[in-house]
Amino acid sequence: MSHVVLTTGANAPLGDDVVEIVVSWEGHAGVDVSALLLTADHLVRGDADFVFWNNPATPDGAVRLADGGRMTVVTSAVAADVASLVVVVAADGRTGADTLADVRGLQAVVGEMLYRPDDLTRGQTAAVLVEVYRRADAWKVRAVGQGYASGLAGIATDFGIEVAEEPEDAPTAPEPAVGFAIPDGTAAPSDSTAPAAQPAPVAFAPPAAPAQQQAPGPRFAAPPAAAAPEHTTGFAAPAPAPAPVGFTPPPAIAPPTAPPPAPKPASPVSRALARLRRRPDVPTPPAPAQPAPAPTTTYAPTTSYPAATPYAPAPDVATVGTPSHMTKSPLGAIRLTKSQSVALPWDGDPGMVITATLEWDGGTAYDAFGEADLDLYALFVPRDEAVPPSDKRIPTRGAVYYRNFGSTTAEPYVHLDGDARSPGREVVRITRPDLQGHVLICAYSALGNGSGSFKSYGAKAVVDDGRGSIVTVPLLDDNDSGYWVAITLIDFTRPEGPTVRHVERYSESGEERPMLYADGRFAMGMGPMEFKDGTPTEEWEWELLMDPDVHHDIREGHKLYP
Repeated sequence: MSHVVLTTGANAPLGDDVVEIVVSWEGHAGVDVSALLLTADHLVRGDADFVFWNNPATPDGAVRLADGGRMTVVTSAVAADVASLVVVVAADGRTGADTLADVRGLQAVVGEMLYRPDDLTRGQTAAVLVEVYRRADAWKVRAVGQGYASGLAGIATDFGIEVAEEPEDAPTAPEPAVGFAIPDGTAAPSDSTAPAAQPAPVAFAPPAAPAQQQAPGPRFAAPPAAAAPEHTTGFAAPAPAPAPVGFTPPPAIAPPTAPPPAPKPASPVSRALARLRRRPDVPTPPAPAQPAPAPTTTYAPTTSYPAATPYAPAPDVATVGTPSHMTKSPLGAIRLTKSQSVALPWDGDPGMVITATLEWDGGTAYDAFGEADLDLYALFVPRDEAVPPSDKRIPTRGAVYYRNFGSTTAEPYVHLDGDARSPGREVVRITRPDLQGHVLICAYSALGNGSGSFKSYGAKAVVDDGRGSIVTVPLLDDNDSGYWVAITLIDFTRPEGPTVRHVERYSESGEERPMLYADGRFAMGMGPMEFKDGTPTEEWEWELLMDPDVHHDIREGHKLYP
């Protein structure tokens, strides 16, 4: 049977009421398969929403898991408050798969659709493979392929689940007894001393034979309890020798038995999902009397800017409806030239997933220095914080990078798949385009690379909407000193659709990263400076960097783009 092949981010309708899902792989090293049922908020409702080998079916029978990675979903029986189902895979260490990179030929067949994830080779131990979701009165499948280096716990956290602490698997073996043991109920003889404990092996060895007693010689009569009297000879009488006591060895002690073998380790799914609990909804406490601390992810200026008019929100897709198929033709493969831009075709479907990939091969610089460690940064402005271009400088601090991998199922709906430290690629996935404002794709060149052009590393950005539009944004300019480059800006506020713009701007000196503003413009060298081996930027440093007075006029030598 031939299948329709899906690429990452692509979706397709499911026509049948009963959907068969088969996850398969090649070789012995494999995965555990499970599923999570989610509400419209991408949260589980409770324990019954975890389907894995120890809970192979939902109470209503809508989702059933069989052996061999096979799953059946009866869409008409799925509860009304369940909006989607995600199929999760986790590397099964019992089969020799420490990460998903050890699993060959991993794929999922959903009905007539085939999906092979293409980016699970960089240390991810678990992944959301595909999603079956409800759209109006129909069901669709989306190819996700989102890997997690944090394993099932990372997936659980993304879906609003509280993960219990990992218990100890093997009981601690009791300390072996040392020396002789006195049987219960038997008092030790008062006139004898137990032999010294033997520090030898745990296995019992018979005690050494007692030393040969000397034949008793003439004895003095036992003196009274008072002090011994002087004898006529003037010598003190020797202390009386105790009467010999025959030593009776204790009962034979059986060699200690080996501790029972540790139980066979449970599969990763049972070890993690069996202890998951839906994070309880906690009512919002009243605001404290003292000023609240500065947030850690979204900056609120301490000095208010004049009110700015935000962009109008994207249309409510649930109200206007979403067509089953794209109404706009894909762009195909496009390569942008300097300052060129292009709009991705978008029909308003909030399920569209855009991937922005930083690719580099090391180029001539790798030959010269032996290193080529680039880091992908995605600076972002949510749609509800984006404003039209103006003279106001409203800095933002949202960034997804190696210290903050983000999420595709919760704010900011931007997720970095992993950190590559050699020539290769790093991928950012952008979901919920209806909630995005601006995303600036930047790259940082580690100091170990030496000074050199990003162009000499063969670096470029590739933006893919998963629906047949692939936009390559190359680096065209030479630059010998910049450690930062802003490559492309994706503007989600444009009425014609998400617009990919070639921006290519380099830092002039120093290690400070670019700063993205609420209107989609950016400045080089205005953000924090931090290193992988150093400490993150502290909150007081952020306050200084985000001071509106600093950004009212861009510092000399730093221009505002585009």
